[in-house]
Amino acid sequence: DIVDAIRQLSQRFELHMASGNPAWIVEALLRRLGARELTGFPFGSDLAGALKRAPYEQFYRAITTKIGGPPEKLVVVDDAEKPLAAARELLGAITVRVGTPSETDGDNIVIDSLSSLPALIDSHVLI
Repeated sequence: DIVDAIRQLSQRFELHMASGNPAWIVEALLRRLGARELTGFPFGSDLAGALKRAPYEQFYRAITTKIGGPPEKLVVVDDAEKPLAAARELLGAITVRVGTPSETDGDNIVIDSLSSLPALIDSHVLI
């Protein structure tokens, strides 16, 4: 399940959750899932100082500034192509879309569920 995937990943990587919703909603969702202690800073559009909408630059720059590290080492996971395209173009991030493969996926790696992410990483496709 998703929480197991988050748990597995948190043992090896620094995880953060970002959303276009306010940070308190991100925090509440993580707590409800029982995954809050497994993740770092919960980003919402209020804390990023920008809405999560095109062109996304201010949103992603605020997040990368807060967490530090080279942006090209980030793996950005989303269910929508436009934010992922921005993460690739603006940050050079690796992008993974959760959903059914489509013609608009471009350079995204596509998985059917977040629970598939640890196996994808273990297969060395991402790192």
